[in-house]
Amino acid sequence: CGLYDRVNDKFYVNAGTGTVTEEVNLRTYAIEDANGKTAVISDGTAVWTDGREADKVFDGNLSTYYDPKSAAWDTYVGYGLVRPCVVTRIRVYGRNDSTTPTRLKAAVIEGANASDFSDAVVLHRFSESVPDDWYQNQRWIEVVPDVPGAFRYYRIIQKRVGSENTFAGSVAELEFHGVDAGSIDGYLADNIQPPVDLAVARGAYPAVANTLSWSRGVVCSDVSILRSTGPNGPWTEIARTNGSSYADTTAPAGVVSYYRVAANYSIDGANVSLTNDVPASIVRWRLLERDPEVSMTQLRSGVSLIYKGGPTYWTGSSLEESLMKAFNNAVHTSSSNADHADIRAVTPRTCIGVDLGEPAHLALMRFFPRNNNGNCNGVVLSGSNNSDWNLDGNFDVLTEPISGVAGNYTASWMERASLDTDAAYRYLFCHNPTLNGWHDNVSELQLYGWTEAEVAAVAQGVTDITATCGTTPSVTLSWTPAKYGTYTIEREAGDGAWTSVASGLPAATTTWTDNDVACDGTRYTYRITTANGVSMAYSTDCEVRPYLVGNGTGLHAEWWTNVVATTGGEALALVATNASINFADTSVGGETENLLARWSGKLVAPFDGDFAFEAEATGVAYLWIDGVAVLYKGKATATKPLTGGEHDITVLWRHVSGAGSCKLSWGGCVTHEVIPSTQFVPVPPREIPGEWVGARTFDVNEGNALFLGDVKANADGSIDMAHSGRDLSWSNIGYNFLWKPMKGDFKLVAKISCLPPTGDRWYGRKAGLMVRSSLDASANMRAYGVKRTASGSADNIYVVGMHKTTATGQYVREQSKAAGALIGSFPASKSDSAWVRLCRVGNVFTAQYKISQSDEWSLEYEYEDTNGEYGETTYVGLSAWGEGDGTYTTVPCYLWRFTNVRLRTLKGTAISIR
Repeated sequence: CGLYDRVNDKFYVNAGTGTVTEEVNLRTYAIEDANGKTAVISDGTAVWTDGREADKVFDGNLSTYYDPKSAAWDTYVGYGLVRPCVVTRIRVYGRNDSTTPTRLKAAVIEGANASDFSDAVVLHRFSESVPDDWYQNQRWIEVVPDVPGAFRYYRIIQKRVGSENTFAGSVAELEFHGVDAGSIDGYLADNIQPPVDLAVARGAYPAVANTLSWSRGVVCSDVSILRSTGPNGPWTEIARTNGSSYADTTAPAGVVSYYRVAANYSIDGANVSLTNDVPASIVRWRLLERDPEVSMTQLRSGVSLIYKGGPTYWTGSSLEESLMKAFNNAVHTSSSNADHADIRAVTPRTCIGVDLGEPAHLALMRFFPRNNNGNCNGVVLSGSNNSDWNLDGNFDVLTEPISGVAGNYTASWMERASLDTDAAYRYLFCHNPTLNGWHDNVSELQLYGWTEAEVAAVAQGVTDITATCGTTPSVTLSWTPAKYGTYTIEREAGDGAWTSVASGLPAATTTWTDNDVACDGTRYTYRITTANGVSMAYSTDCEVRPYLVGNGTGLHAEWWTNVVATTGGEALALVATNASINFADTSVGGETENLLARWSGKLVAPFDGDFAFEAEATGVAYLWIDGVAVLYKGKATATKPLTGGEHDITVLWRHVSGAGSCKLSWGGCVTHEVIPSTQFVPVPPREIPGEWVGARTFDVNEGNALFLGDVKANADGSIDMAHSGRDLSWSNIGYNFLWKPMKGDFKLVAKISCLPPTGDRWYGRKAGLMVRSSLDASANMRAYGVKRTASGSADNIYVVGMHKTTATGQYVREQSKAAGALIGSFPASKSDSAWVRLCRVGNVFTAQYKISQSDEWSLEYEYEDTNGEYGETTYVGLSAWGEGDGTYTTVPCYLWRFTNVRLRTLKGTAISIR
């Protein structure tokens, strides 16, 4: 609460000495620590990632946010003040996450005078303040306290539904604005409350008012009603009342009116207001008001009757007198031939209406049918500005056909509302296209709207403002225009002051380009002021962070069909350059299910900044940037810092069944939108070396697999693999395999290295050499290789072995070196790499390892296939897989690199001596 300046839309407070104090950001009074930072009040000390500490809520950066790791206790964010202050406004900007609207709706703002919030008072609940479309249209949320009071400590706290746990991780920025309570003479009393449950509605017929209503708060004096024709003001006080409703009969005709209701009380003679906004409405206006100086059967001065039909009629002394019965305020409620317009359809179009004498905008049509006839079903209202108003091509149909007329003396008023036409018409008339005219079925016709002159005198706020970045440093604004007046465009850079950047733009203008912007992550806010005579109206605000639009064309795309994990048989169905990743109801080669898409190329970041990425997809989508996983199953949104320029990007999308859709967006330091094609450069993936026939991810239970794997070939001939899915020691799902079919004996050798520590550092991921009896996911297989663990700053590489045979069914078990002894229980080295060799000689499979190329080979395992589980032809290659039982939070990074890979067929006779 504060002293509300209705002219300048500012809050003040009386200082008690004849002066007034303007509201300030309460950070001015915040307690600071020894380092000069705001002392953040929060019980959540651990965060998921560095840079997401609680003070990020107050750093002025919309891309950073507080992300507490544990919500087992109250976690919240706020700060303390050096002395009590009264909050007048609260501004919140949510975290760039699809769950933010739901979480913020569970949030409350609390004030307290005890540092532990033991005396906390709820000042505002966000349950109704957060728009459902916030994530799609991110913007500041601004509210005023529901309960006034002066406090030293303020916080936001979010209660999980059905849980006592709390969190505050959905807040990117939080601002408290107010005044020093010491400047208020005996500040707010506990019983002062603003109006709540504010609503506005058009007055029901025959009223012409906008009717406001609210639940009255406990106030010391009266309530102010403020009105504007723009959503952001400027506001004009139109009335004061002691009641809980108000009928506004003076609103300008034909334009949207916005309202505020302020509870007032007096401090040393100064009015202090607690203000809330109510929805907008358009006032109804009597267009066909009767002229009481003549008679109720006459239209008002300047309005005359128009009709087509006759000359036969049933009632009245003349055709015109018969038709006038449609305008005499008397409905036909009996079977007699009275009180209804009654003409015969003897021409192609029989109709009746009015010549208004000047153009007018229609808002409402009320129609009462003749009570003993249901043939007016199908009647429509049309408008024209041509003197030959009833000829085809000279009029526009404005309403849907009348329907639901039953006849049999049960007729009632039929109403067509919300017609609010942008176009103005001089001639308005009804006819029935399905019955060759109207044909004697109208008892009463009433039309409501506004004359062109009434609409033309009022400034209206423009709507639907959007901002588009240019190929040079520029921002182009587009909007739905107002009908009259001129525009001034104002801009705010960061949190600076509003400045005019263009003026005198004609009312028909729908776009304007600002070429004086910096593409460096600066946030610009725009608004458009409409001026029309002495009146003006502000638009809503539009925020944008300009960036240089690139000249890219999209990413290189490869679409695969028949991607069925258990059987294989997938086929490359389409290779293309996709402009952007934004697909719905996808069909590739006539197939709509079991699809896999892989996009590759460069992402052009327009400047240094924190970019928020989001994948909205059926199935699951994965995003790698510079080889590091950003999005994956269980993580559909993430923020990643990027430097300006090109970055390697790979996107995988796996869609199984149903309608398929995939959309990749960015936000944060840029406008939230689908990443435009101009920011993508297509680069085909480097071909896998020729000895390899194929690569795929085996994923039997697709609903449970954590990740899809990916395979990349590098310029030096090495191959990188992203691990995939669960650990083979738990189940047979989720591993990445690059293969070649081998007939008879073979030898496969490779150096397997653990890549530098990028991304997630969970231990347990594995990579190795694999042999399979077939490409079916449930086939017999053996894999021998290395396992990554963590030990301080170094990584241990352990030797591991996995197998799956017919005897073990669907489970893949860690291979026994001898009965009861598990491979993998001894470390090979604290090295980041190891050499592995897999051989087949006859039915004997041997796995060996060594740490360096000069070492001797050590036996890892030897297995003789005495049951004929492997046929003459096997599938041999490189593999990578995940960890544990899938309960860990893992990231599918390109963790493993295979170099010095050699695969060859062994020739000759194998002799085994036992």
